[in-house]
Amino acid sequence: MKGATPSELVKGVTATRINNTVSSLRQLRILIAKHNATDFTSLSIQSPNGRGSSLENRSSKHRGYC
Repeated sequence: MKGATPSELVKGVTATRINNTVSSLRQLRILIAKHNATDFTSLSIQSPNGRGSSLENRSSKHRGYC
């Protein structure tokens, strides 16, 4: 912005930061919505010893620590 006053430069920087923040919030909301729409409790994980276990069963071992 050649010839811009300091006030105009501040307004431009502020507008850019607000735009970037809004964009980041939208992306975060989309990510949260995708996460909420996925049922992770039904996934199975193959363990190195060949026995599969569900995430629910794996987390139950650590319930006392939360």
